[in-house]
Amino acid sequence: MQCGFAQNIDLHHNGHPMTAAEKLKQHHIDLTKEALIDALQNSDAEVRYLAAQQLATDREPDAISAIVDAATREKIPRTRINMAFSLASAGEKRGLAILGDACTSSSIPGYLRAAAAAYLLDVNDESCLDAVINVAEVDAEPTYRMAALALLPRFKSVSKGDSKRIYGIVVKSLNDSTPAVRLAASSALVQSGTQTAIPVLQNAIASEHDEVVRTQMESDLRRLQEKK
Repeated sequence: MQCGFAQNIDLHHNGHPMTAAEKLKQHHIDLTKEALIDALQNSDAEVRYLAAQQLATDREPDAISAIVDAATREKIPRTRINMAFSLASAGEKRGLAILGDACTSSSIPGYLRAAAAAYLLDVNDESCLDAVINVAEVDAEPTYRMAALALLPRFKSVSKGDSKRIYGIVVKSLNDSTPAVRLAASSALVQSGTQTAIPVLQNAIASEHDEVVRTQMESDLRRLQEKK
């Protein structure tokens, strides 16, 4: 089951993340602009995304245009989202539009909708709040709800109405049947720093039967109390 965000991180033997250029070399892809543009049509989805990422760093108009074309044609949602983030990171509005479409699409899994929203947050775009709330509240897959709960505290420009709705979803998730979702909700309360959540978290701890979850909730409670 796929539950993480869209980008895989490979590590060197020394523990440092590999760059797109280094990964492309492993796939025997030259780093010239022409070779990278050709690689946007590679049969390997990872190569297509890595080529887009590498091309986006140069921000040359013809390279950006090629990425836009490739992302528009891309059939694999995960790869299209990754390509779109490369564009968005380079300041290309089309990348933002593709990510926005992805996070609101009901035709792709919740974890990818959350991934698109996370990428938008990375470039200071909070337009996918409603979509993240929807995944956190009603998605049938617990791991997708977890991903959405982790994102909710990252939204800063939130109306009072949305803030109240988010708080309600997080509090409700403290009683979710899946332990990992309860943990995600506890962490989200800490990240939000809402002091009114202290008694709510105390009640959740008192009723928690899973020792591992209860121990982590107690740690979260201490962190929340320290924010007073």
